[in-house]
Order: sequence, then C-alpha cells, then structure tokens
Amino acid sequence: IQSHTQSHALLNQLSEEEVNYQVSMSFGLIEQNRGKRDVSVFSYPQFRDSNKTRKLLKELGVDLQITHLAKRRPKTTYDNVQRIHVTNDLNGEELVEKIKELTE
Repeated sequence: IQSHTQSHALLNQLSEEEVNYQVSMSFGLIEQNRGKRDVSVFSYPQFRDSNKTRKLLKELGVDLQITHLAKRRPKTTYDNVQRIHVTNDLNGEELVEKIKELTE
C-alpha cells in the first residue's frame, strides 16, 4: 500500500505547501495504519506530474514516483516510473495480457 495523495488532488495544480500536505498526510495515514514503509512510492492522480512536483516529492523522501501509463520499452527513472492503468472493468485475464504485451 502506497500513496496517491490525501484527497486525490492534482498535485501539478497545487502550491508547494499544498503538495507537501497532500503527500505527508497520505504517507502519515498509511504508516499509522500499516507501519513504516521501507520504500516510499507515490502514484500521481490522473498522471498529473510536473518537473516541480517530481522535485518536491524527491525532497520529501519519495523513492519512486509513478507518473505515466506504461508503454512498450519505456525509459524509467526513479522519478518517472510508468504504470499500467487498471480500470474497474478490467478482468484478471485482460490484466495478465496487458502485462505480457508490455514486457515481451
């Protein structure tokens, strides 16, 4: 279990203070209920990241930042990890097929 903001806020539209609040509160609640994380991972709501937010989250101690939808053979860095978008109607077989397409 990792962070996705306190209230699903779009971080690229917030002030530095609001970004700090959203991220700190989210990780704080997770740690309060699930314990301290060895690795801090943050997934941007609606993939709304920016150079500024990536820098701020790195300064806040976030180890990995999930920023965009995965594509075949993407360039991945610690502050730009791509993810698979799992919709509510996606079943397990479709998810496995999506993973295969991206990794083969």
